[in-house]
Amino acid sequence: DTVYITSGYAFADALSGASPAAAQKVPTTLDAFGVSAPVLLTKTATLPSATVGALEDLDPSQIVILGGTAAVSDAVENELKDYGEVARISGKNRYETSAKLAKLFPQNAPVVYVASGADKNFPDALSGSALAAAQGAPVLLVRPDRVEDSTQSALDYLNADKVVVLGGSKAVTDAVYTEINADERLSGANRFETAVAISEEFDPDADGTLVASGRNWPDALAGSALAGSLGQPITLSEPDDVPDVVMDELDRLSPQKVTMLGGPAALNLDVEDELNASYATWAE
Repeated sequence: DTVYITSGYAFADALSGASPAAAQKVPTTLDAFGVSAPVLLTKTATLPSATVGALEDLDPSQIVILGGTAAVSDAVENELKDYGEVARISGKNRYETSAKLAKLFPQNAPVVYVASGADKNFPDALSGSALAAAQGAPVLLVRPDRVEDSTQSALDYLNADKVVVLGGSKAVTDAVYTEINADERLSGANRFETAVAISEEFDPDADGTLVASGRNWPDALAGSALAGSLGQPITLSEPDDVPDVVMDELDRLSPQKVTMLGGPAALNLDVEDELNASYATWAE
């Protein structure tokens, strides 16, 4: 029924968009069908042929564009109208877009997740988006060192019982943590440890888990919505080696299914072999 379209180059909008997609939260101009929806990536000025093929296969009745025209151009929006009714959710920057997406969720939310919107800190929000999507919770992006008015407005609107910050104090400073009245921080010494801290919120003996590159992010952008709709975590890996802390978490999860996101340039055969070597014990 619904497909979400976001930039495969300007990643911030997709970080906040995974959870609404998994819960199919849509603008009031569209119909809420109540089932999860896929996230497709596009170039700024043209729809890639792979995306066109997916749209033809999915045959949606409506399409939600995430982000402004600098991320997804008017030309792409016009192309998308050939595939369904189109609505766009955007703000003057990534933080306002994130706030508008958060306001698609009902007030008095049980929990809201807050992550850095800075480019270098995207991995924290990637793993966190899957957790938020699994819980039907929004993800708000915040500047590392200050809170935008639009972010505070969304926090006031949500009036969440619990505010959880994703990432360490370099990603979201202690001052911001205090300003937003956060209750908890999920973080580690690096992006892989933070992803593990987030994954630890999932129960062991998981039905499955998705593994994505912690260095090459676009694959996980689309995968976060899928993971959330399945109630599964996303764990991050180096392109050529699974960090020990991640393997320890996979042992704890003991997933019945492991799905790698992306081709061998993102996660090479050494990673696949390493996962296969342990999979037999997880699937027992």
